[in-house]
Amino acid sequence: MALLLREWLVRVLQYSAPFVSSQDISKGAQWLITISDELNDTSEGIVCVTGRNYESPWLNYEAGALAKTTGQTAVRTVLLGLAARDIPPSMPLSNFQHTIALDKSEMWALVRSIHSRSGAGDADISAIEWAFNQSWPELKNNLEAIEVPPQAVTESGDEQSLIKDVLQEVKSLSISLAALGESVRKADEPPEDSKERLSDEEIRVVRPGTALRHRTFGIGLVIAVEKEGKEKVATINFRDGQKRLLLRYAPVTIVP
Repeated sequence: MALLLREWLVRVLQYSAPFVSSQDISKGAQWLITISDELNDTSEGIVCVTGRNYESPWLNYEAGALAKTTGQTAVRTVLLGLAARDIPPSMPLSNFQHTIALDKSEMWALVRSIHSRSGAGDADISAIEWAFNQSWPELKNNLEAIEVPPQAVTESGDEQSLIKDVLQEVKSLSISLAALGESVRKADEPPEDSKERLSDEEIRVVRPGTALRHRTFGIGLVIAVEKEGKEKVATINFRDGQKRLLLRYAPVTIVP
């Protein structure tokens, strides 16, 4: 299901770069560090939920880690073979706003939500809707072809107690991951006592070739500027790609 959504998303939102936790971690890599690095660069999260995995500790763990890193509104649970009412209120996944995978209108709402938060304002929403409509029948057919197991039978008291213990451990791991992600971010940030905004004079001297340090994106090189004064916009080439920033508000400092 996750692999189908990854292929489909890049056809609909061509600027997206999905990462699938079960497939995109190299053999021999430290999964906790790899996931932490990915979370640092992640603005949206999709959690694939079925009747077999909705109680999976690792699924709940990664959903919780995404919520802590991106904000809960950026985490989207997509249900296949389940309705929202099938997830018990005691499960962490019950806290999210669910999307039914086989419901076209709900999936389109998911795509629009991701696009609206993406910052890709230059992408034509009508072109995205056309790509969605063109690719939807194939996605729906492929999802329907997945053999979804029936929802798990309610557990006994002992099993419920075991699950509760496991989820508590998952919660602890999620807190550790959030702390690790915070330490990685802080390593790339300037010292706390440094400025996080450019002065009017500093904005004036920013030109192509100026190196800037962004609080989130790290160090980048200005390749173009537009307008002047408080309206000055810089196009900056960071390690993860180009960004257009209004210098008056951007959390950047000039790198000597």
